[in-house]
Amino acid sequence: MAYGGYQGPPPRRGPSGLVIGLIVGGSVLIAALGLITVIAVVGVARTDRPAPSRANPVTVGGGVSGQARELYGALIGKRMECSVRYTVAGGGLAGCFSWADRGETQSEVVFQYRTDGTVTGINAKSTSTQASRTTAAFKPYLAATAKVVFRGDKDKLNDLVGQDAEFDGLWGKYALSNGAAGTALSAAKADSTPLAAPQLAAETAERTLAILLKKQGFTCSANDEDCTSPLRDGKGSRAVRMTDLGAAGITYLLISINDSGAGATKAANLAAYGELAETTYELVEGPGIEGVRQWLQQHQDGTSHTAYVAGWRIELQATYGTAADVPTAIRSIMSTDAPWRTPDQ
Repeated sequence: MAYGGYQGPPPRRGPSGLVIGLIVGGSVLIAALGLITVIAVVGVARTDRPAPSRANPVTVGGGVSGQARELYGALIGKRMECSVRYTVAGGGLAGCFSWADRGETQSEVVFQYRTDGTVTGINAKSTSTQASRTTAAFKPYLAATAKVVFRGDKDKLNDLVGQDAEFDGLWGKYALSNGAAGTALSAAKADSTPLAAPQLAAETAERTLAILLKKQGFTCSANDEDCTSPLRDGKGSRAVRMTDLGAAGITYLLISINDSGAGATKAANLAAYGELAETTYELVEGPGIEGVRQWLQQHQDGTSHTAYVAGWRIELQATYGTAADVPTAIRSIMSTDAPWRTPDQ
């Protein structure tokens, strides 16, 4: 039985089912900054133009089976939260994520797989505000992945983790790295070809969002990429940061509140973030935006989460200051995900 969607401890599911594609014959295919941006159109079909044909359609979300299902389950067993980003004719991409150290250390195992579930590529890493933590954080997830995908190479990988190294193993090719950017692994099965990941963009451009935020009391930078406003009479702050691909709309959206001032409480900071997120996402339109808004609303529990939601990568991070029970900084990032890395890169 195949299964997919957002899963983890406790299991939750984000909205899925939105279909996007590389569209030809009368629709939009935008190339900018070296990226192919896939525009998804949601709503009632237009009757005043021919229906577009779809080449290699992309389904947001989807299921996993076979080896991919086994890896998915093994990482959930390590307390990771897992979700599928997209499915195409040749397979799909899923990711499992975890946070530790009160929102300061993040780990992930992102993997590509064929339609039969065979895992063909791994991008895994651990990052932290303290670089000394990353190797220890990374090891249990590497071990769980190796046990399912490349058991014959696990001993050599275990010996090399925490170093910069490349080698060809029984399963395929590996590249390990360790440094200020974290501990990471890129692995590719022999004779496999990476899937081309779709790039989402909202319909709302950064300038449009900046204009709308200014009407609500925000001050924005000259390039309209950074908008801020005071919180709690200046004891804290609110920020919205975004980038876009011009006409293609926003591809990165960060929303954050910071308040460590006297009198700050967990309930007040969660409420302040929730209000800012609702306000901002009501101003943004585009594929999957409503699903993202709902997921953020469901996960405001004072801990950190990462998931693929409606094709977007969403990070919700809560970090704590000296007060043990008060998240002094809460932020979310909606993005199109990082480019896929191969061991040769």
